[in-house]
Parts: sequence; structure tokens; C-alpha cells
Amino acid sequence: MKKSLSLLLAIAMVFSLFAGVASAADNGKTALEKFNELKAKGIFAGIDEQGTPGLDQPMTRAQYARVAALILGLQGISPNGDTKVVTEKPFKDVELDAWFVEEVAAVKEAGIMVGNPDGTFNPNGNITVQELAVVTAQSLGLTPVEDAKVEGADDWAAGYIQALLNEGINFPTNYKEPATREQLVVVAYEMNQVVNPEEPEKVSVVSAKPIGVQKVEVKLDKAVDTSKATLTLKRGSTTINTKAEFSADNKTAVLTLTDTKVIAGEYTVTLGGLDDSQVAQKTASFTAEDETVQSIEFVNASEWIPYSKYVTLKAKAFNQYGEAASLGASNFTAYVLGTEIQPKKDAEGNLVVEFNITTSGSNALGNGLVQGSSVVPVYIYYNENRVTAQKQFRLGTAPFLSKVEIAGDVKYSEGSQLSAADQKA
Repeated sequence: MKKSLSLLLAIAMVFSLFAGVASAADNGKTALEKFNELKAKGIFAGIDEQGTPGLDQPMTRAQYARVAALILGLQGISPNGDTKVVTEKPFKDVELDAWFVEEVAAVKEAGIMVGNPDGTFNPNGNITVQELAVVTAQSLGLTPVEDAKVEGADDWAAGYIQALLNEGINFPTNYKEPATREQLVVVAYEMNQVVNPEEPEKVSVVSAKPIGVQKVEVKLDKAVDTSKATLTLKRGSTTINTKAEFSADNKTAVLTLTDTKVIAGEYTVTLGGLDDSQVAQKTASFTAEDETVQSIEFVNASEWIPYSKYVTLKAKAFNQYGEAASLGASNFTAYVLGTEIQPKKDAEGNLVVEFNITTSGSNALGNGLVQGSSVVPVYIYYNENRVTAQKQFRLGTAPFLSKVEIAGDVKYSEGSQLSAADQKA
């Protein structure tokens, strides 16, 4: 079953084309040609009594619900009639024997369309352009722009329309007029192209990009025989050793660099191992940058630090791929109470800052501090771009031993207990 998320992804791409529906030759095909293609796929049936599309007529809410549910396969909705049986009316005015009951129930469950405050759906009512805008904005999770005013639109829709415009998603400006079936056909056609793309006869490398300091993602537009297909990564003319792992659909692969990491330069991925007659586009290129730090976060759970000679604070630096940065500790600087301290790195990749916050011993920083009330500012930054983490820690009291627990099973040097001199546990 396709998830409603598919619609959210599709809508953002599709409705930007909505303003251009007046052009009947979009993508080189007329609206009628698009209708006939969708009809052949079972998405549309004959709309009027003569079985003709009636593209100049308004579309109803029920028609929109059916088309969306069919394209997305919501709740098992499919052109062959293999649908989920609905046993409870989704809305007061949607009867169980209505031709659209399954589709309306499906779009309701997916959150794509909602009813009226009185519990009705108004299936035979027309959808206006501004209603489509509201449904689209809600589906995309956009927050309506407060107090927005859009010329020609009602106030209840203006905030959503402005939110869409802010995202670069354009709609026709005849907001209060019913959307036509031609517009439904054009939107449905583009939506179906995005949600249910047809695989080409020959495979192409669609894209390649780094997704980690040692990982490159490669996307194909057609599944390949992974026992034959190979992917070669080069930086300039130098071949980079990688290990490829394909996704379950054999259309995406992640190349893991085995003895180096992605650095600044021009990279090319080449698809091989297949007959030339099977391949349309063999290569894809990308420009990579050196690893850098995008953020630093403290990982200590507490806001308190002890009054101790051995205070340890930890932070983690994240690179542009959202990973723990592989950069060495020497690339970072820390300050505690204005005193510079060189961090270390532990086995988990954390930056470790160790210091003495008392008034005695080597490098003591606690002069003038009061246990239980003073605040200790700590800064850690990446030397290259000054990305910084800063936090005000509260100074607690001196720690003391209050409890000792044995972690794991006790192992005795002899037997199961201490019973003689020189025995150990």
C-alpha cells in the first residue's frame, strides 16, 4: 500500500504546474490525451453519460477523492476493484452504497481531505481553487500565514494560499471559482508521473552525491542485475576503492570508500558490467567539499559539574552529512572560565574537555568560585569556521564516595568464596 507521504512529496512538485493548466499542450500532450492515458490506466472512467470527459465542467469532491486514492493506492484502492470494504460511513452524507465511499474513506484516513464541522463531506459539491489550496497546504504541513490578505481569496483561505506562495507553489488566481475537470486531469497526470513513474527501457545513472564522509549515494532510474552491474568512483582520473551495497529495489546503491574519505574535488560515478544496449546514461558527476563542522553539541546530561580536580565534559561535533565529525581533536579549541584547554577525543568520537575546578593543584581554575552557586561558562569551537557550542554549567559541591556496587559476576581465584589467605575476588 502506498503511503499518504507519497502525495505530500508529489503535491509539492505537481501544484507548481497548476498555474499553467491553461496551456493545453503541457508536456507536448493535450489535456484530452492525458485524460485518455489515465483512463487506460483505470484512473479515470467516462465522466458524463456519453462517456466523454467534459473537461470544461467543474469537478466534485468525490471525483477528486477517487482520483487521488487511485493514484496513491490508498487503503488498497485500485482500478481493478480490489478495494478494502468499508463497513462504517466515513461521513454523515456518504452512504455505504455510494460509488465513492471507499475512496472518500481512504482520503479521510490519509488526512488528504477532511469534512465539514457538521460531520458531512459534501461529495457532490464543487472544489474551488482556494479549497484546493487549503487542502494542499494542510497536506504539506504548512502553517498558515497569520493575518494574510490575498486579493480575490477569502480570509479563511488566504493564510494557506500565502504559505504556498512563500514556498514557491503557485495557484490560479480565480480562487473562488470551481476548479475544472481539465485542471484535475492535468494535476492527476503529473501526480501519477511522480508517484507511479514508468521504468525506461534502458537504465541511466540519475544522480550521485556524498551522503557521508566515506559514503556516496548513486541513484538509477531502473533496477539492474546486481550480480553484473558495477559502479566505479573516480576523483578526477584517480579510481577510489569502494564497496557497493544496493537497496532492495536494485535502483539505489551506497558506495563506501574503504581507504580514504571524500575530499574537495570533482567526482564521477560510472555504471559498468552491463551490455551497452541496456544503458542510456553511464555516468553522473558531483563536486565535493572537504569535511567541515556544522554543529557542536554537549552530550553531558546534567547542567551541574562537581567541585573536583577531575571534571570531564563531553561534546560531539557533527559534519555537513549529520555524522559525528572524523576530524581530530587538534582541530578544536575549548575555553573554561576564559582559560584555553585542548580537547581530547575518546573512542566514541566525543570531544573530551578535562579540567580542575578547585583552588589547589595543577591548573586550578576555581579561585573565587562558590560551591553550589557559581556558574562555569564552557565554550568549544571548531578552529576552521568557529562553529561553537557554549553552555553555562552550575558548580556543585565536592564529590564523595557514597556507594560501591559490583558490576557483573564475582570471579574467585579459588572456589566460590574467599576462604584462605592470599585468595582473591
